Amino acid sequence: MLARAKTGKRKRGRPALKPAQRKRSNVTIRFRDETKTNLQRAASAAGRSLSEEIEARVEQWREYDRQFGGKELHSLFRMMGATAQIIEERKGQSCTTDFDTFLAVKASWLQLMSNFSPRPQRDSKGSELIGGLSLDFELPPPPTPAAYPMPKNALLLHSDVPLSKEEIAAYEAYEKKLKVNIKWLEAVVEAQKKVKAVQQHIKALKDLGKETAVELFPPRTRG
Repeated sequence: MLARAKTGKRKRGRPALKPAQRKRSNVTIRFRDETKTNLQRAASAAGRSLSEEIEARVEQWREYDRQFGGKELHSLFRMMGATAQIIEERKGQSCTTDFDTFLAVKASWLQLMSNFSPRPQRDSKGSELIGGLSLDFELPPPPTPAAYPMPKNALLLHSDVPLSKEEIAAYEAYEKKLKVNIKWLEAVVEAQKKVKAVQQHIKALKDLGKETAVELFPPRTRG
């Protein structure tokens, strides 16, 4: 018998499967009596064994992470639920039925979203970007309006009498100021185009969010 044992002869019976080939693995878990009782009740209601119920809940937990966009978003939604629960307990009302409680919960969610929000990207000049569009709309101070230089005798405008050197110089200075004003106005128009493009981009993002929310949860009819 000892000689056979030393030869390394394989024992009779079914060979062990590799980990990748196994359908089930044994895991020992200790629960409090109350937790075990609740799990057994849930398993019985679902027509599952206790081990199947535990496995289903673990898979459900993993699915939550996938459905909620990953662990960070899942954590954010849990915080939103926690703040809503705290406010409801302090107000003694549900945010789904009491409007005052809803406003408090909404404010807490907006604050959480603000804290969670990433910072906008920046270009090489340090300007913030949204949708690849710069948010830098700073304009130079507006120039002094150019006053039209009237000749000493307004009747000379329609006569063949030549203007004086002083009057000609006044007209040249007026034209220079006018060009500066025109450039400033062109810069204003260009900035307005950028602002409009950013506004349209933000509106498109908000519309996307609103449309998605309405598809998933249509607004309640107001009585």
